[in-house]
Amino acid sequence: MATQCLASMFAIVLYCLQINSINTTSVDGVSFAINRGKSYHFENALKLNWFKAAEYCRTQDMFLVSINDEQELNDAIDYVQSSGYFGKNSDLQLWTSGNDLGESGQFYWSTTGARITFDRFADNEPSNTKYQDGSTEDCVVLERSKGRNLTFDDRPCRREYHFLCENQVC
Repeated sequence: MATQCLASMFAIVLYCLQINSINTTSVDGVSFAINRGKSYHFENALKLNWFKAAEYCRTQDMFLVSINDEQELNDAIDYVQSSGYFGKNSDLQLWTSGNDLGESGQFYWSTTGARITFDRFADNEPSNTKYQDGSTEDCVVLERSKGRNLTFDDRPCRREYHFLCENQVC
């Protein structure tokens, strides 16, 4: 039985490497796909704060998304688009795993521990704005809105936004 399971998993990995992409989408705001070795999960009806979003992703055996280059950005946006989100919405604020919670101004991906080197921050961002309620902008969203096309922006971690979970599979 274990040999059969291992053989099946090996066949799936070979298939992923061969085609480099598998996409599937379901309805009711929940979707899942495998694309270039990463699987994604997005619920277009659910908004959570950064901490709850990270917690939710972990319950799915996944992590908040880390975007390290243009290809990963395109894959993430293609995936969100395949969910039907942009058919109903033009703007997007989406939590990533990026933050500077450890040291102000030093942004890292919490899921990998790697420094954010893919510079997609909007002009004058990150700003680390401090608000009257004492909150500061320490967590990173991927944003698409008027004047901002797929840029990073730091936001207060307690605000609620959509989020994208990912996992390495191939």
